[in-house]
Amino acid sequence: MKKFGHFRYFALWSMFFCNSGAAETFSQKTYFSPRDVGANRAMEYTTWHEMEYRQVRPLSKSKINSHIALTAFYQESQKGTELGKYFGIGNGSNNFVVDSYFNLPPTVTEESTGVTEVINNYLVHDLNNSEIDKSPLTGTVSFDAKQEIYGVRLDYFQDINDPVKKFFFKASLPIVHVQQNMGMAIPAASVTPVTIGGNQYSLQNFFSGSINVTTDVNNLQSPLIKAKINGPHSKTGIADLNLALGYKLHQTVQNHIFFNVGIIIPTGSTASGEYLFDPHCGNGGHTGFTMGLDGGIELWACKEKKALVRVLGALDYRYLFEATENRTPSLQERFFPPSTNTLKAGGGKLNYYYLGGYNGTKGLFPAANVFTQGLKVKPGNQGEALLAISFKCSSCVIDLGYNAFYKDQEAVWLKNWDDASFALVGRNFNTSAALVPTEPTVINQRDVQSSDFDMESVISPSQFSHKVFGGVGYSFIKAKACITTIGIGASYEFKSDNATMEAMALWIKAGVSF
Repeated sequence: MKKFGHFRYFALWSMFFCNSGAAETFSQKTYFSPRDVGANRAMEYTTWHEMEYRQVRPLSKSKINSHIALTAFYQESQKGTELGKYFGIGNGSNNFVVDSYFNLPPTVTEESTGVTEVINNYLVHDLNNSEIDKSPLTGTVSFDAKQEIYGVRLDYFQDINDPVKKFFFKASLPIVHVQQNMGMAIPAASVTPVTIGGNQYSLQNFFSGSINVTTDVNNLQSPLIKAKINGPHSKTGIADLNLALGYKLHQTVQNHIFFNVGIIIPTGSTASGEYLFDPHCGNGGHTGFTMGLDGGIELWACKEKKALVRVLGALDYRYLFEATENRTPSLQERFFPPSTNTLKAGGGKLNYYYLGGYNGTKGLFPAANVFTQGLKVKPGNQGEALLAISFKCSSCVIDLGYNAFYKDQEAVWLKNWDDASFALVGRNFNTSAALVPTEPTVINQRDVQSSDFDMESVISPSQFSHKVFGGVGYSFIKAKACITTIGIGASYEFKSDNATMEAMALWIKAGVSF
């Protein structure tokens, strides 16, 4: 039993899967980090375990003993309104109201937070209507976010003909198309545009980055170029390459225990920050270390072995190292003093969209344009566990199982920020003059400092999800040397909170062993 001592860490790690914690509704976030498409034991394992892990025939020098599987899949997120709350302002809903500060119902006093949750004049500068109850720009904004992923996953397993015939090599590589959409809706009945420089602008124009005021010297405003919200956006590419070297601790026709260690090579893309819900392929550019343990036990078999029942299990650990990612931090609410009338109505919500400028220059632009920057991100620990029961009758295999996934809360740091460069402005700022941070028309009458950023807004919280899955496969022998497997599968992943994506997936698999 001594040789199993180094697996004690897996036993400790498995404790994470015993308690998912109390559900929490997250809000005021600007970055969402879903489960990496490559971390999917359910899709990898289903029906293919018969070829990869069972000793289907004795090893010999004349056999290559390779196993290759190609899986075409489609995955779609569910319950987009919950993800909408994640990006929302924290009012318990996936929608919020943009309006003038004093546009409150008669029963609500000035001192309380009324229906106005984001103040219009901080998004579209309107000096001619700078009084807090004058700007006509309005709209009720809602988010119903959605992610769709489809592609192919390539899995490769190779026995190594070492002297003891115990080692193996495995690799996986997904090629994916990722489409994400914030699902922003602003009902026409709630929309009132504002006229600046002879042109009308709506909230849709602001969030899509199409407001560019160049003719009105009092309201000069450049368009939003980062953290935009404007329909669906997609990326196609190779997600992360997973490589591992393994050792067969035990393997018979009935049972097996395999151990492996490996690396994650970040071949995928990273988010650019151009859109609030920015698609990317892979884990965001992080190199990783992995360890895995796979096992199977035959519970029952008929005399001729034409029918049998097996229990399968797997436990994976991953550690993702620090890398740079583009994200958009917001400012802490304490940055906004009561004199700006934002603590009473809105509290500085969505302040990364507030207008500001560089010291000594004319003209304004949304803060997201400069707040979006390369940040140091360390995802840390991740774990995945699988438990399944497999029924085999002749050449047909049916799998039913459960898959749990856990990831740590990220650690995120600022890399660079100039404390004497950028300031947010109030409603009465005149863009015909150069910006001076100490003027009364500048919020807080000072520049934005690195200590003002709310890094919680860009940190992806810890996640814990539960997935149920199933699959049906069929194997047949071709040319007496090649065993081919085809199969189909499906899964549904349940979230524990709105920082975790609930999703359904379907796949078709074809594998060959030779």
